[in-house]
Amino acid sequence: MAGEKIIVECYGDSLLIKQLKHEYLADHSSIGQVANRMIGYFENRFALAVIDSDKALGPGYFKKENLKVAGNAINGVQLYKCKGKYHYVIKIVPAFEGFILAAAEEADFDRGKFKLPADEKEFRKICKRSDLHANQRMVNFVNAIVTKNPPSIKALRLAIAEAFKNKPR
Repeated sequence: MAGEKIIVECYGDSLLIKQLKHEYLADHSSIGQVANRMIGYFENRFALAVIDSDKALGPGYFKKENLKVAGNAINGVQLYKCKGKYHYVIKIVPAFEGFILAAAEEADFDRGKFKLPADEKEFRKICKRSDLHANQRMVNFVNAIVTKNPPSIKALRLAIAEAFKNKPR
């Protein structure tokens, strides 16, 4: 797995992937940009992307007819394989903010103890910021959750491992 970068949709996803000890490739602002990266730069090579479920699967490349479920949906994590390619997509449900809060609940962590806002809108604002990785409270919060390894984080680790296991040699 060393050297392989995971394509991420947003700053929250990149922070999560980083705390899981994987490298990530750029922060994208939309599912369409993730699809374009996969098509444009990884046309005939292995690629793995993490996207949120905040919208439909998005552009034509991620339409249901182009995707095949590659693993059981577990704890808000679904792995897909793009037909005819070595492209895999992990969809986290709900979007990052909801996913990490659900994982925090599974891990029995209160975001207030990390001095993060209890207000949903304020929390989402923090998660959308381009400097999210510099927010030490958020980094500590995500790291604590990842370290505790609740079921949703285990499911994400499993999906990542499954995709890498199917990488062509």
